[in-house]
Amino acid sequence: MAGTSPRVWIFGKWRGGRVAVRGCIGTMNLGNDRYTREVLAQSDAFAALVDGADPTVTVPTCPEWTLGELVGHVGQAVRWAAAVTAKGEFVPPRLVPEAVVPADPARWVRSAGETLVAAVAEIGAEQETWT
Repeated sequence: MAGTSPRVWIFGKWRGGRVAVRGCIGTMNLGNDRYTREVLAQSDAFAALVDGADPTVTVPTCPEWTLGELVGHVGQAVRWAAAVTAKGEFVPPRLVPEAVVPADPARWVRSAGETLVAAVAEIGAEQETWT
């Protein structure tokens, strides 16, 4: 998997009862230290965005989704990536622990990023895994 790199997601600000998600900036090779910083920074940014926000508001860029559904999707996807990384092979998403959004979604989103960073650190950044 040398030469491949994940996408880096940039989250916007909470504006007037709406979430402005700026989207994806594409793929680029950044190095593990930068990826680690970005995963943690973007997890923190998204957590700050959802902290205290109404989970029933519509996401403007995905009008069929609520903020609560987006939080669930992002948190579960990052936890799934951490499980796949740790195991080194496909893990059915339904088997990923902590896949239900708790009462504190901001902390849950933030811990998802921390879980992924820890999984990569555990196996080593150069270790190949299922994608």
